[in-house]
Amino acid sequence: MGRYGIITLPTLIVSLRSRKATAGSFPSVGYTSIEGLYFAYRFAFFVGAPLAYFSASLGTLAQRAEVGLELERPLGSLPLSLTAAGSAGWHHESGLNIETTRLQYKVGLETSSIQFGPQTDWRASWTWTDATYGTGDRQGVLRLNSAVTHHLSPDATLTLSRNVLRVYPPTLATPPPPPLALDFINPEDLIDELRLEYAKTGMRGDAIATTFKIGAFYDYLPNTLSTNTTSVTVTYGERLPNLYHWQFEPEYNLDKQFVTLITDTGVAFGADVYFTVQAKYETATPRFEDLDYIVTAQIRNCFELSVKYRQVRQELWIALGISPSPQWQTQYQSERPNRVICDS
Repeated sequence: MGRYGIITLPTLIVSLRSRKATAGSFPSVGYTSIEGLYFAYRFAFFVGAPLAYFSASLGTLAQRAEVGLELERPLGSLPLSLTAAGSAGWHHESGLNIETTRLQYKVGLETSSIQFGPQTDWRASWTWTDATYGTGDRQGVLRLNSAVTHHLSPDATLTLSRNVLRVYPPTLATPPPPPLALDFINPEDLIDELRLEYAKTGMRGDAIATTFKIGAFYDYLPNTLSTNTTSVTVTYGERLPNLYHWQFEPEYNLDKQFVTLITDTGVAFGADVYFTVQAKYETATPRFEDLDYIVTAQIRNCFELSVKYRQVRQELWIALGISPSPQWQTQYQSERPNRVICDS
């Protein structure tokens, strides 16, 4: 009013030109069992081709500061992309009562969809991460995903895939945990399998999407009960968008001769809230290997609030992030079509 302001509203401008620019522009707030209640910000800028960044996180259970470089570029005319990253940082975790530095590098290769004839394609990705800590510890993580898919028809596929998640140095039982809980990988999540799977999608009625899968996989990863395992699975699920979904997958282990039940069920509450329960139940023990509850809420068509509680692992994850909702609108025509104005 005149020279005097009555109301002042905060303004935050976020670049949506690329994934990297967006990730470097938006602060994050949340809660995890490792960080506690935290606030984090990542300031990123390009130095020629590499992306340089400084990130800081202040939490009630952990505090971190890190600088690093990231690079992603195609390899000439080959259908391959190279990814590389290096970082150095300081970490303090009160849960483990540890304060240390970490030097980490990551290299990887990723293919686009490579065609082998009109009905067969191949995709693959490989990543190696190596971290050295101020405590003298070291951990390497190998991730590999490769899949050859043959399209039998527009709604049916046959896929042969290899999926690997391994931690080094390996031991006869499980790898020793790293000094930072941030880098810990649950031994139950380790995988090294060859999988053959037939999948068919369809419709039940006019609106319900259905999925049927049947397959078998061979696990190369040794465990306490058997050196290697072979299992067969059958999966069936249905989904009605914005209302509900369910999926049921019994898995029979041919070597140990027991059944593991895997379910994924969710239901919508109104237009903006969705509740999901994911469970993995082992009949031989019997016990739940995993039991997760997830609530996702859309806020003002701009943000998405996610709350995830993992009962077996006793983990709580709360995150608030920007969400690409189809209800976003631009209120004017401009030469910058990526700018988004959220509903007030």
